[in-house]
Amino acid sequence: MAVWRRLSAAWVAVLAGLVLSACGGQEQALRIGFVASFSGGGQDLVIGARNGVQQAIDAFNAAGGHHGRVVELVLADLAVDSPAAAIARFQQQGVEFVIGPLLSVEALGLLRTPGAEALVFVSPTVTTPALSGRDDNFFRVVPTVQAYAASMAERLYARGLRTAAMVRETTNPEYSLAWQDSFSERFIALGGCVVMNATLSPSDAEGYQLAAKQVMAATAEVAVVVGPPLDVARFAQRLRDLPGRQPVLASAEWGGGESLPELGGHAVEGVIVQQFFDRDANAPRYLEFAAAYAEHYRQPPGFVTVLAYDAANAVLQAIRQRRAGQSARDAMRALQTLEGLQQTLHFDRYGDTLRSAHMVRVEAGRFVAEGDR
Repeated sequence: MAVWRRLSAAWVAVLAGLVLSACGGQEQALRIGFVASFSGGGQDLVIGARNGVQQAIDAFNAAGGHHGRVVELVLADLAVDSPAAAIARFQQQGVEFVIGPLLSVEALGLLRTPGAEALVFVSPTVTTPALSGRDDNFFRVVPTVQAYAASMAERLYARGLRTAAMVRETTNPEYSLAWQDSFSERFIALGGCVVMNATLSPSDAEGYQLAAKQVMAATAEVAVVVGPPLDVARFAQRLRDLPGRQPVLASAEWGGGESLPELGGHAVEGVIVQQFFDRDANAPRYLEFAAAYAEHYRQPPGFVTVLAYDAANAVLQAIRQRRAGQSARDAMRALQTLEGLQQTLHFDRYGDTLRSAHMVRVEAGRFVAEGDR
């Protein structure tokens, strides 16, 4: 792990240097930050987010930048840097706007760190309700877990499923516990029953087997996993190995990364996932973006890429519209509407917005829209 972290730090530094040197004179550049954890079970989501941000910046610079000034990306890796070190890195580089982080636990940690008040954070994916309705420097392009968890409860109940087992990860409780509680509240209100709750820890390999046995013993009709793709895949593999009637397997949005079908293989076939975007959208703006992304990165964009692209464009639009003498925070506050890749986003006075969710399932190693056969 220590070796990986040193390599991760070196990789971030090298990549940041390449980005800076490729964009011309540093004095003329506008720098924005990107902060996330580049190692761990969710690193594929982080890379997808970083790629989405970079694609938005590349398009912005290709269109002339801001009054001829290009935008450069400064990276901070929370797997290596402490929140204080990440904030210091941004301040040293003259960064005012930061895209990220991706996890609720990271957002709360960063915002509590001295110096964070001088930065504006725009997250693609942080959904903790602890940051909603606050007059602060945090903005996001998704609503809270309460909306998505309730939506999943309604969709599963509508399928005729009446008993649910909850399985959640423990490293990001600001998200996963809030999601579990919101789902349970709505599912029970509809007339369903949550028959058990289990937890997963990436440091406890035996925990996945134990959770799978607990779910089978509970004889729930559906097992809902709240965690990243790797947790969903590991749990599904342990569950499928057990004899008996298998429950329907569902995943919260976090588990719907593009790596899930590959990580889980046959075990995740049929898994129902709620995602933040419509992968079959045919809007010209999205199709142009998806084609350019696939050509550059040799893979289709996932949900986190789309959200990160929107978050980056929110920052870039705020930069473009910023008045002389206006603070970065006030510039973001002035941005009330954003034309996202798939829908128009409206920010309220607290920097929160709404975004629709879409149900998909894993079929033949890929995500397909629920209802398609």
